[in-house]
Amino acid sequence: MACFLEEKEVTKKLYDEAPYGKLFSARVEQVKDEKGTKQVALSATMFFPEEGGQSPDWGTLAGYEVQDVQIKEGIIWHTLPAAAAIEEGQTVEGCIDFSHRYELMRHHSGEHLLSGLVHQRYGYQNVGFHLTEEVMTVDYDGVISEEELFELERAANEAIWKNIRIQCGYPEAERLKELEYRSKKEIDGPVRLVRIEGIDLCACCAPHVASTTEIGALMITGWENYKGGVRLTVSCGMRAIAMMQSQRAVVKESMRALSVKAEEIPEAIARLKEELQGEKGKKAALLTQLIEKKAAEMESAPVLVAFETEYDANAQRQLMNAMGEKAEKLAAVLVQTEEATYRYMMASNVLDMKMLQGTLKETFAAKGGGKSPMIQGTLVGKREDIEAFLKQV
Repeated sequence: MACFLEEKEVTKKLYDEAPYGKLFSARVEQVKDEKGTKQVALSATMFFPEEGGQSPDWGTLAGYEVQDVQIKEGIIWHTLPAAAAIEEGQTVEGCIDFSHRYELMRHHSGEHLLSGLVHQRYGYQNVGFHLTEEVMTVDYDGVISEEELFELERAANEAIWKNIRIQCGYPEAERLKELEYRSKKEIDGPVRLVRIEGIDLCACCAPHVASTTEIGALMITGWENYKGGVRLTVSCGMRAIAMMQSQRAVVKESMRALSVKAEEIPEAIARLKEELQGEKGKKAALLTQLIEKKAAEMESAPVLVAFETEYDANAQRQLMNAMGEKAEKLAAVLVQTEEATYRYMMASNVLDMKMLQGTLKETFAAKGGGKSPMIQGTLVGKREDIEAFLKQV
């Protein structure tokens, strides 16, 4: 069957005209069986595809769950189950999961608001954007301090409270040439601009809310240095409220556990860290005494082997070095990490340790490395078999 999509036309984007729309009907223009699914193209759709860093809409088409939505050369493809009874020429009903759509709209508008403020104040560009139902991250090409981030967060929420109108549209080509707007890439054809009056003008393909007030709230929940700039994790709307409630619960539990007020938590944690370091120092000193005592009680022998259970790498090396003073050929310390598995360190000034490493690999599936005078790694075997083997080297 011939269809207009085969004539290089594009799917009409109903979400451009009606971002708050939920129900729609459209003609099925093309159906393809692909990788255990049905790929369906319509004359028009309310489903926003994965595009511009944003994940696609959820919902149903002809009563079937829409598993994915992608756009290729202007044609929007809806992924349905392979068993979906849908044919070209058929008129179908679609339904958007609007609660999901609305949260993405709030977040995307929140990103434009924040990016506009960043661009106004620092001249930085938004060079990366990722928005799903779980997380939103934004990358900027310059460094922003923690103090500056807090000020940006305050300014963004003040703009939210002012109920600033958000407008979306396609300016005429001549008018577009006169406008200064943000865009992460060159765009061929009509350019859709999103304007937040007095704050931002940016090219964007996604649905947005009608005013800043609908964003609800904006909270910068994380930040890290990234590719010479900064990556922010941002929550808006109900996600921001959920994050604040979660963090409030953490603060409350910390207050209870530490028996302090909220503002005293950092000081209490610092005090605990200092106490912990002191206890670690005492433990290390006691362990050193224990290792020295254990080594002193050993009699000199060609091969000395010790099996331990709770030694860290530093203690293990310390014991091996002490044993090496009395071992004529080989000192070996093995720390059990799980049943029949050991972390080993071995040292010798007379044996070919590279050859020993190879033999351990063949006999006990050893994995590790090193060179004379010391090798280390992990191996698997029974304690008695390992000890008998080492005594014979």
